[in-house]
Amino acid sequence: VDKPVRTYQSKIFSFGFDVRYPDMVGESTPQLREERRKRNIFTTTWISVGISSSSRYYGNESLDRLARATVDTPNEILKYRNYEKLPDEQYGLTVYAASGVDPKTNKPYRQDDDAKDVFIYRNANGNVITYIDCSNRQIESARCEQTVSLEPFMKAEADIHYRRGLPSEWQKIQEPVTQLIYSFKVPAAEQK
Repeated sequence: VDKPVRTYQSKIFSFGFDVRYPDMVGESTPQLREERRKRNIFTTTWISVGISSSSRYYGNESLDRLARATVDTPNEILKYRNYEKLPDEQYGLTVYAASGVDPKTNKPYRQDDDAKDVFIYRNANGNVITYIDCSNRQIESARCEQTVSLEPFMKAEADIHYRRGLPSEWQKIQEPVTQLIYSFKVPAAEQK
């Protein structure tokens, strides 16, 4: 099968890369690749970034829809998985946690291995700009996924994955990651 010819007009549906936080360097040298391999999952500062665009990007309001589906709309079937807004913000984010008791275990669902806490940042208009969900597993390598719209500069969104110990750094992660992604854009003059 012949590979399609790629041009600047070709659509990219998705791609990903890994960077080391906080300096945002990739695995560009043998030394950096070796350093990454030596890091364990409990203390790593390497983060994974995925970009969705074209038909895999669901529009600027996709984070609002995700928040409505996750934390704003009651789950009528599995009511113990419903979220409630916690009284205090964390790291400048509104926090939501599962509020019910799992009828199978008689324990708070928030303690379940599949439970997640949700952290949301909304702009002055109330639109979700950053959506973070973090596993509640009681292990140091529990993962968080931070989703951010790249609008208005790009019709795309980024999913940033890191360990649960880093949500307090969400802004310090989001800003350089988005700037790095914006730097991938090729100016129109060079596209010819």
